[in-house]
Amino acid sequence: MFLLCTDSAMKYNYRQALKLSVLFFDAQRSGKLPADNPIPWRQDSALEDGSDVGIDLSGGWYDGKLTGFV
Repeated sequence: MFLLCTDSAMKYNYRQALKLSVLFFDAQRSGKLPADNPIPWRQDSALEDGSDVGIDLSGGWYDGKLTGFV
């Protein structure tokens, strides 16, 4: 496999963009986080979601959408 780099492609740092994109999704995780979590200020969250009706809804990602606000 070989990669063709054009002048227009070299204007952008795709490696950095991908790194920041993955970091964004790491910051949006919920539930029990792994020990190697790269976001030092993020901790486990929403561990009891769904427990009132016997369903485990912990884990996944937050979508940043506000609900219930007018």
